[in-house]
Parts: sequence; structure tokens; C-alpha cells
Amino acid sequence: MIDRLFTLTLTFAILAGATLAVGDEFFSTQPSQAAPIVAELPRVVVTGEVQPASTALASAESNPQFSADSGQKGNATARVQ
Repeated sequence: MIDRLFTLTLTFAILAGATLAVGDEFFSTQPSQAAPIVAELPRVVVTGEVQPASTALASAESNPQFSADSGQKGNATARVQ
């Protein structure tokens, strides 16, 4: 029984202390800290071109092991020819 009373008292004390700490920070009259220094970098413009793919695309037909009629299930990987 004493452990339940102790737990209740400890929980209430922690809750009351946290409420007082938050309230003290909320209503404090101390000046806030100065704004941090921010470095401004020059503007950067990125340009580029789309390059065509250099390799052939893989397809399920390139590997007969994973064809639709082979009965294999799951993720199939195909070889690039």
C-alpha cells in the first residue's frame, strides 16, 4: 500500500514541478537571446541535360526462367543482354 502512495506523491510532485518550471519560463521577463548570425550565400543556378540511357532495359522475356508460364512467383530479376 505504501508503494502506491509513494508513487502517487512522487508523480504529483514531478507534475507540479514541471508545471512551475514551464510557467516560469513562459512568464519570465528576461530578455530573449539575440538572433543567431546567418550566412547568406550567393544564388546558384543549376542547369543540366538529360542523357539517353547507355544500357538496354531489362525485360522478363530476356530470361526464360522468369517467363509468365514458368510458374515462378515473387520478384523476378532479368538479365540485360
